[in-house]
Amino acid sequence: MVMPLRPALSATLLVSLTAAANAQVPPQANLRLPDDVVPKAQRLEFELDPRQSDFRGMADIDVHVTGPHTSILLNARDLVLTEATVAIGGGKSDLKAKVTAVDEALGVISMDLPQAVEGDVTLSLSFHAPLRTDLVGLYRGQFEGASYIFSQFEPVSARQAFPCFDEPRFKIPFEVTIDHNPDDRAIFNTLPADVDKSPGLTKEKFAPTRPLPTYLLAFAVGPLDVVDGPVLPPAFDRKTPLPIRGIAARGQGPRIQSAVYLAAQVLLDEEKTFGIGYPYDKLDVAAVPDFVGGAMENAGLVTFSAAILTADEHSPIAVQKDTLDTLAHEFAHQWFGDLVTMGFWDDLWLNESFATWFAARTVQRLRPDFDGDFSLRLDAAGAVRLDGLATARRIREPIRTRGDIDAAFDGITYSKGAAVLGMFEHFIDRQRGAGTFMRGVTAYLNAHRDGIGSTADFLGAVSKTAGLDIGPAFTTFLDQPGVPLVQAACVDGKPMDRPARMVFHTTRYLPVGSTGSRAQSWDFPICIVLPGPAGAPAEPRCVLMEKGEGPIPLDTERCPAAVHPNADGAGYQVFTMPPKQLAALGAAAARLTPGERLSLATSLRASVDAATVPFGDALRAASALAQDTEPAVAQTARALLGFAHEAVESEAARARVDSRMAALYEPGLKALGDVERDGEAPRQRELRALLFGAAVEGRAPDTLRRAIVAGRELFATGTTVRVAPDLWPAALDAAVADGSPEVGLWDAWLAAAKRQSDKRMQGWMLGALGTTHDPALSVRALAMSLDAALPLETRLTGLMAQAADRRTRDAAFRFVTENWDALVRDLPEEWRPFLVSLFGGACSADDAQRIETFFRPKVTAVSGLDRSLAETLERVQLCVARKAAHAKALKSLFN
Repeated sequence: MVMPLRPALSATLLVSLTAAANAQVPPQANLRLPDDVVPKAQRLEFELDPRQSDFRGMADIDVHVTGPHTSILLNARDLVLTEATVAIGGGKSDLKAKVTAVDEALGVISMDLPQAVEGDVTLSLSFHAPLRTDLVGLYRGQFEGASYIFSQFEPVSARQAFPCFDEPRFKIPFEVTIDHNPDDRAIFNTLPADVDKSPGLTKEKFAPTRPLPTYLLAFAVGPLDVVDGPVLPPAFDRKTPLPIRGIAARGQGPRIQSAVYLAAQVLLDEEKTFGIGYPYDKLDVAAVPDFVGGAMENAGLVTFSAAILTADEHSPIAVQKDTLDTLAHEFAHQWFGDLVTMGFWDDLWLNESFATWFAARTVQRLRPDFDGDFSLRLDAAGAVRLDGLATARRIREPIRTRGDIDAAFDGITYSKGAAVLGMFEHFIDRQRGAGTFMRGVTAYLNAHRDGIGSTADFLGAVSKTAGLDIGPAFTTFLDQPGVPLVQAACVDGKPMDRPARMVFHTTRYLPVGSTGSRAQSWDFPICIVLPGPAGAPAEPRCVLMEKGEGPIPLDTERCPAAVHPNADGAGYQVFTMPPKQLAALGAAAARLTPGERLSLATSLRASVDAATVPFGDALRAASALAQDTEPAVAQTARALLGFAHEAVESEAARARVDSRMAALYEPGLKALGDVERDGEAPRQRELRALLFGAAVEGRAPDTLRRAIVAGRELFATGTTVRVAPDLWPAALDAAVADGSPEVGLWDAWLAAAKRQSDKRMQGWMLGALGTTHDPALSVRALAMSLDAALPLETRLTGLMAQAADRRTRDAAFRFVTENWDALVRDLPEEWRPFLVSLFGGACSADDAQRIETFFRPKVTAVSGLDRSLAETLERVQLCVARKAAHAKALKSLFN
């Protein structure tokens, strides 16, 4: 997801930029165009040459006008409009339009006419504009000396490439012609229908699209490699063969061969699961050298950051998992979002929550050893910390400003939304049979093909299929923020009151120091499980609790030895239990599923944040999990010790925290070794990466020395066999942060990073260079943010690392305040609010005051900064409260 850089339309003969026009309408009023002018189809022709600094185009838009209109509103931003007419009466009469700006910042223009029009008319506009450099709209990039044009339109940047009706609800067919240099390849959402080659120019007309919103159109032009992959035979309602291709910068085609064939496997699996054929005439996966959004689900032309598509079986396991998951996510969008589209951005969860949830299912089927189901639980655990903030947004947050659109692309929409889907899937399939939930999803998609779907449509389809109305319960998660805190307890039965039962009381989870209200309730499934003998599956018992209150009867008069209140960790919640029952559950950890152990670990961390459990008790429980075979569970003690390292007051105390970290994690690393063994499972490789990183963080002398040597070799040569590829990022960090490179060597490493053609390795190297805490090198690390020789997508890595480290945070803050104008000028608009989020790790009242003082005056000029500032200040204030709540225990443990 990206945002545009420049805030204003260009001045032209036809576009009048007057303050009065803006003053008449509040900015938020222009987020949506009126309903009485509706587009029906659009034809576009572009002149696109990446060797040039600008582009030209013409747009014809067929619209239906309800009622007489002397002005028509549509979207355009940063475009020089050179001609505008309206054709009426089948093109027999053209009215010349005067174009004025209604809202510069949002890109709303008015075509003002000398007489009223209604019914079916055609809007025609000619335009030109500079090719952008901020990775949104139509932008120009370079790779190894060659220039390219790529596009990124989500959410509202199509209007920066051509005049249009730039909202998801306006789904229409597009016909596109691209005039380009014969030496270039031009790629669009559809296959070419006609190619006209003449000296010096190729005119390529592409087949009409199926109905699409503007944000799903995509372009790629330049000296591109096109890699032919498999052609899939017809399947389901897809009646024609489907070609799979890879698109890459010149010379990079061979590097994405593996991804192209993996893409075919993913698509086949998803077609089968949906029971609906892939909707479009081809599928291209494009490796974009400089890409701001990670990946984008454009129909038929899915774009990815090049690093994602260059992974293969030799890549670190985390990279392989990321590639598979990202392919699965973006392809799921071809149904969720492309075939059936949300009406507006407040229903973004219908795109992103679904794709996240469905991708995990795809990964689970294709690579069970990657455990996609557990990854979904892990994403939810990450969302809990964000959702615990009083400033947390809802999954379905009302959209009032442009910043609200951008804010919707966060962990709440992706991870929390996916977790809620998974929770209700788990419950419905338990109650109504496996696959019931998915049949409801398919019914929803079939009912709204090539059209718009809403939350009510989806909940209605699933409820009808399941014979169970989930709408009221589901919306308690969609339409309010927060995490349910389930207070669970087992109560013995009595001779006259049998059997024993689990009882529940639910409030909102909030960390210590929060100003939020706990007075919230949810209707949601609660599933309990009694851990059976080791290796024996235990059958959950599920009830849909109103307001999260009520009992679940057990089969015995007395409580069993242990009960887990969140079976398989499938519920989106944190829980507490009486101390003895919680201890018994911890003792039974070996008999819990990975999801149940993760749920226990997540609740343990939440209890520390809420200060409901003494820090020493929590650390002891977490330390018992440090040898868990599941890396995310074993990570719990590392996270608690990381907090302790920041919170203690002296360097001597920090050294004792480090020693505790090393003692917990280095023995496991010694048992596994620094390099992988033949036949190792992915989980072992991930565990090695955790143990190595924790031992380095704990400054275990032997591990740290090996890491520094390996990291120096990586900077010098781009590879090493001293440590497994999974450990390379930590080794690079160690070489800089702990290897004490001199200025000349650091500069040489930066030069090596700039030359690195492997985008993922380049990102690791640049991120590592930012970890220095040497004052002279800190200046250089911060300066990377303004270095035009670095790819924009990696330019902030040094600033991020410097702001995250307490030793260099002050320098990072000064850098931002002194270079604000330059940073805002160069960064994509959606990145600008992130500049305050960088300082969410600060932990003092003075930090909060200086953040407030500098950033508060900026909120009116930077879209979305108000929300990011409020969240950052809350994080700082909560850290202060958490530090105070545990100060006595920390002093006792480490001073």
